[in-house]
Amino acid sequence: MCSTRPAPLPLKNPSDRPPVRLLSAITLGVLLGHWAVLSGAPLSLALPNTPDATPALGFTTRTLPPPAAVPTAAVPVRPRKHQPTPPAPQAAPAVEVPAEGLATTAVAADSNPSPVDSAPPQDDTTSALAAANTAHASKQPDSAETGAAPQTTAAAAEPPAAEPPPPTYRFPAPVRLKFEVRGKERGFPFFANGDLLWQHDGAHYDARYEISIFLLGKVSQTSTGQLTPQGLEPRRFGDKRRSEVAAHFERTKGKVTFSANTPDVPLQPGAQDNLSGWIHMASLFAGASGQLPAGTQVPFLSVGPRSAETWTLTVGELEKLTLPGGEVSAIHVVRTSSNANDGRADVWFAPSMDYMPVRILVTWAEDHLADQQWVGTEKP
Repeated sequence: MCSTRPAPLPLKNPSDRPPVRLLSAITLGVLLGHWAVLSGAPLSLALPNTPDATPALGFTTRTLPPPAAVPTAAVPVRPRKHQPTPPAPQAAPAVEVPAEGLATTAVAADSNPSPVDSAPPQDDTTSALAAANTAHASKQPDSAETGAAPQTTAAAAEPPAAEPPPPTYRFPAPVRLKFEVRGKERGFPFFANGDLLWQHDGAHYDARYEISIFLLGKVSQTSTGQLTPQGLEPRRFGDKRRSEVAAHFERTKGKVTFSANTPDVPLQPGAQDNLSGWIHMASLFAGASGQLPAGTQVPFLSVGPRSAETWTLTVGELEKLTLPGGEVSAIHVVRTSSNANDGRADVWFAPSMDYMPVRILVTWAEDHLADQQWVGTEKP
């Protein structure tokens, strides 16, 4: 398009010339079009400094200067829609929105952002909101104010308590212990001799305890079984007075049967009989090396000739005893039973004698008791 007035075409005949009014109208239209182009061109190159103003783009023509001539401060930016002034920064909705959410929302509002306008300029209101949200994010709510329980991280949590290692057992060497037995039977005193024989070959064991009563004969208990890492493992327990009755540990079937035809009982792990229980406890003392302090309780199922009860052995203090065989230090252990007819038993285990029992006091009632005290030691 040219800004000069076009030259009139030559007319062959003066009568063919256009009227003067038509030529004047055409000339006026051309001048008005040029004026509109020149007056709108500057608005497409710069935006007003006022953020609330909404500029209108002008026409673009080939006569505009190239972008390289534009000053650095005058960068072409796409117009933004009018944004109403948000509420004050202290308002609750503005504070609860994270600072990242504000930037994401501002970018998403422009459906077709230009490369130059990837980050819209922040006005005073946007800066205030960002500052308020930054302060809110840096403040951690106190558990006392919110009423919520404090959270414990995995690193701050205490590690679970380690399970105690399994007990170890050290079995006493084969030995024969002699006892002096004094007691009362229905108010009548009696005197007897006791003999405890303990033998093993490192894999199998045999234990026998016999009491000889003058004019009444002998009463004996026997226990046979195996030595295992879990202690003594009885297989047969016998009790003989006039005749013998026995209990059989059927481990493949998981039960204990009785020759007296009494009901079977389930075979529990660590179960002992009325005789092996004392040697089992001696082996535990020897293997624990002082790791059984006073107050420790050792429960297990104790099998008798006709039934089974739960025994609980409670460890006491080390005491000095004066016995018929001499003075000896021994650990006092109290046995209680789930069967009240078993009464109470106080047993002393001597460290100097592989923790074998050196005194056994069984009390059923005030007029029914037996006190068995060590007299001497012999080879088996």
